[in-house]
Amino acid sequence: MMNLLAVNFHYFREEKYQGGIYPVSKIELKKQIDEIAKSYRFIAQNEVIDLLKNKQQSNKNYCVITIDDGLKEQMQAFDFLNEMGVPSILYVPTYPLQHKKVLDVHKLHYVRTKMNDNDLYDLLNEEYQIDQIKFDDAALANQYRYDSVLSRKVKYFLNFSLSPAQKEKAIDFFFSKLVEDEQDFAHKLYMNDADLIKLAKADSLGSHGENHLPLATLTPQKAALEITNATQYLESITHKKITSFSYPYGGKDAVNDSIPILFDATDIEFAFTMWRGLNDEHDFQNQPYLLKRIDTNDAPGGKNNSLEYSLSKHD
Repeated sequence: MMNLLAVNFHYFREEKYQGGIYPVSKIELKKQIDEIAKSYRFIAQNEVIDLLKNKQQSNKNYCVITIDDGLKEQMQAFDFLNEMGVPSILYVPTYPLQHKKVLDVHKLHYVRTKMNDNDLYDLLNEEYQIDQIKFDDAALANQYRYDSVLSRKVKYFLNFSLSPAQKEKAIDFFFSKLVEDEQDFAHKLYMNDADLIKLAKADSLGSHGENHLPLATLTPQKAALEITNATQYLESITHKKITSFSYPYGGKDAVNDSIPILFDATDIEFAFTMWRGLNDEHDFQNQPYLLKRIDTNDAPGGKNNSLEYSLSKHD
């Protein structure tokens, strides 16, 4: 019986924050990789494709390390993982690289490192009467399982409840108070073309869409453009085919069963959600574009100290 565990990371920094983002340090990454290695064999992107096509021995327990968002700091983690002999796939959204603009999701992350969620909630409530909204507690918990109830409401409201124009206006209101030069901020925050080429040569580059939008909230036409525009840009820079995709946000409100058909016109072989769980032969054969994945917190050696995905022996 084959099992594939996909573990997802975002920020890699030594600095810690009270809110907003929760970076993984070098020591924490090394400790977690060592713990995962007790139960799984790490595999690369091409090996995942081999599993899909039954070209790889499938009676093993495998793990693939994924890193979302195309942040410059992730290149150091990529190099560090390589030094340990651990492959990874880095999923990059293309709009920030093309336009030297900061994505709303990262503006919000930055704002939340500088302002506490109580203040954000109060300001949003003044403008949008967020107190009057009846949130779906299950949806909040599914999308933001690691946050407080109030933080979940702030993030869900900004990412899913507002129209794109309303969302941009609200987040820019906070972000502009903290950052004077967005282009310089974006230049420092995101990867560049040389990074993309380096990742592509190592078969470690994947697509994270164009604008980092939850595809299930878009029309099929707009969702298809999010996929194809991003893929075409990455391929134009690297001259390599892009063969995998990571859904922005990745939860049940961001991905649905109608999305996989959008990959038919691409070279994408598989895609990762953030639906929690292990993948087995059934997933590979029936839904390679809806593969499950877990956050670093829930993986062996993660902050939650969970044993859910630790296996009894290393095959």
